[in-house]
Amino acid sequence: RDCLLSRGLGDVYKRQVESTNNLVNAVETLTTSMLSSQSALQASSMVGQNVLISTDKTLSNADGDVNGMLSLPGNTKNVRLTVTDANGNTVETIDLGAYNAGNNDFKWNGDAENAGKEFAMKAEALQADGTYTRIDTYLDNKVTSVTLGQNGIGMQVNTAVGSTAMENVLRISG
Repeated sequence: RDCLLSRGLGDVYKRQVESTNNLVNAVETLTTSMLSSQSALQASSMVGQNVLISTDKTLSNADGDVNGMLSLPGNTKNVRLTVTDANGNTVETIDLGAYNAGNNDFKWNGDAENAGKEFAMKAEALQADGTYTRIDTYLDNKVTSVTLGQNGIGMQVNTAVGSTAMENVLRISG
């Protein structure tokens, strides 16, 4: 009789453990689903926004201009900016002047006939020895779509000139 009672309690305990495990699995599934939905909602709100991304390519704005940011490891007396068109032809090479270490906004003033055209920007900082060294550029690009990774992790931001991982986005603006 004690053996039967013990076996009955063991079955009850086993069912409780199984129920608890099922509840934990259901909560984990719900959490994953909510995170994915939240990522999708966040991603969809980015479409049409301008993002400052680590790249050397962009489309010029309605005025033919390009906005960007230079990331400098140290102070420099001059930044040289070389602008090339989609075919790799140099459009202009200009000296932007002195910049301090850190992130610095810049603007290339194109013209209206260049509105919406693709350009590449190569920025170089003048070193103490008189040579120029390439520096990182972040350029404004309009988000055309986003691609979500599994469970919302690994989101890609898609623009007219390419895709980049969300972690390469430095700033989002209207």
